[in-house]
Amino acid sequence: MPLTRVAAGFDRGILLAMRQIWLSEGDPTTGARRDEQERTFAAYADGPLQADPHAFFPKPPAAEIERYRRVPLPGGWREKIRWKSGYQAWNPDYRDAYSAYEANDTAWAEWWRHKDGGRPTLIAVHSWATSQAPIQEWVFSAWRMYLAGWDVVLPILPFHGRRTPRQAMFSGQLFPGTRPGRCNEAFGQAAWDIRGLMYALRARGCGPIGVAGASLGGYTSAMLAGLEPELAFCIPVIPMVSFGDILWTHGEGGPQRQRAEEQGITVERLREVFSPHSPLRWTPAIPKERILIVAGRGDRVCPPEHIEWLWEHWDRPRIAWFSGGHVLHFGRRQIRHEVKDFLQGLQIL
Repeated sequence: MPLTRVAAGFDRGILLAMRQIWLSEGDPTTGARRDEQERTFAAYADGPLQADPHAFFPKPPAAEIERYRRVPLPGGWREKIRWKSGYQAWNPDYRDAYSAYEANDTAWAEWWRHKDGGRPTLIAVHSWATSQAPIQEWVFSAWRMYLAGWDVVLPILPFHGRRTPRQAMFSGQLFPGTRPGRCNEAFGQAAWDIRGLMYALRARGCGPIGVAGASLGGYTSAMLAGLEPELAFCIPVIPMVSFGDILWTHGEGGPQRQRAEEQGITVERLREVFSPHSPLRWTPAIPKERILIVAGRGDRVCPPEHIEWLWEHWDRPRIAWFSGGHVLHFGRRQIRHEVKDFLQGLQIL
C-alpha cells in the first residue's frame, strides 16, 4: 500500500537519527565501555534473573502523591502530581551510580480526574522522547477519554521530561540508550513507579485501572501486564518487543555491530542481558480477552514480525493493524474505533 511504503520510508530516516542519539555517549564496544558491558552481562544475563525474572520487580509501596498544580476541567480537574520514586537499583554494584541521577528520583504525572471519583482510569505511557503533555494528550486522546467518563493519568518515564538528569543533554538521551545496566534498571524503575501510582490511585477510590502505551511505553505496558493481575486491561501500541533484537537488527552494517560480533556478542546474548524485563519471558497476568495489541504494517522501528512474536507468545489476543508506521500513524481514526469497541466490550464504564 502506498501509505505503508511512505510510513516505512519515514521510519528508516528516524532510525538513522536514533542510532546517532543512542551512540552519543560513545561506542559501547571499545575501551572502558567494553569492560562495563562485560560486568553488566555477568550481572543480568548470567545471574539468578534467568531463573526468575520476576525477582527483578519487587512490589513497591503506594506512592505518596503531592499535587503540584491544578487546572479546572468540566466536572473535574487536570492536575500535575509528583512523588518520590525511592527506587533502588537491583544490581548492588550499580546502585550508587544509578542514584547519582538525582532528578530521576522524582516521578511526575498529569492526572485528568473527575470530582465525583470512582471512575475507571487509563494510565497512558508515552513513547521515547515524547513526554511533553500536549503530545501525550493527543496520542492517547485524553480529552475524548475524559469526556467519555474516564480519568486519565499521563506519567513521565525515567530519564524523560522533568526527570532528565544533569548528566543528559536532552530528554530520552539516557533511556533506553546503549548501556544495558541503566536500561534494565530504568525499566525496573518504570514498573516500580507506575505500580506505586496504581496503588495510590486505588487507595483514593478510583475505579478499575488499565494501562496503554506507545512504543517505549508500549513495551512498558506489556511488561506491566505480566506483573499486575488486577489490571483491567492492557493496550500496547506499536510496542517494542525485544531490545536485544532491536539493537541487533538496527545495528546491521554498522561498525559497532561488527566489533560486537568480533568480541563474541550474539543476538542470543543480547536477548539474555535484557531478558529481566522482556514481555516475551512470561505470560500475561491478565486474561487475553483484556488485551488489545495495536501495530503498524509499515513500522520499521518495531517491525511487524516482532509484534507477531508477542501476539503468538500471548496466545493470540485481539490485535488491530493500521496502515502507517512507527511515526506516521495513517489509519488513526480506524484504530480509535478499535480501541473504543474493545473498551466498550469490557463493560467497565
